[in-house]
Amino acid sequence: MDSVDDRDFQKLLRSVGGSDVGFYFVAVNTDLNPDEFNTEEIYNKQQLRSRIEVLASASGGRVVFPKKPDEVVKLYEQLAHDLGTSYSLGYVPTNVARDGTYRKIEVRLRDRSLRLRQSRKAIRLGRCVHDF
Repeated sequence: MDSVDDRDFQKLLRSVGGSDVGFYFVAVNTDLNPDEFNTEEIYNKQQLRSRIEVLASASGGRVVFPKKPDEVVKLYEQLAHDLGTSYSLGYVPTNVARDGTYRKIEVRLRDRSLRLRQSRKAIRLGRCVHDF
C-alpha cells in the first residue's frame, strides 16, 4: 500500500511532525543497500525506504544507508557529531488569530563554511507542504 493511502502511517506521520523529537535512522537492507537482490521484494524495500525518509524529514532527522557492515560505526559517529554540533531555532507567530496557516521561514548562513544540514517539514494532511 502506498504511504499516502495508509491511514496508520499518516497518523504516525502527523504525530512525528508535531513532536519535538528528531528521528535518525541507520537503514540496512533497503533497495539502496540490499543484503541480496530479490526482484520480488524490491517494491516493498522501496516503500520501506520511502517511509523512513518521510519520517526523518518530517522530524528534522536524517537517514543514512550503509553499503557494508563496517560502515555502520562511522555513520553512527557522523550522526552523533551532527547531534552534538546542532542548534535549535524557534519561532513564535505574531498572528494572534491562530488560524492554522503556515509561514515559510528561511534560514541563511553568513559564514559560508557552515552548512545547514537539517530541516523540518510542516505536515498538513499527511503531506509535507513547506520547509522550515
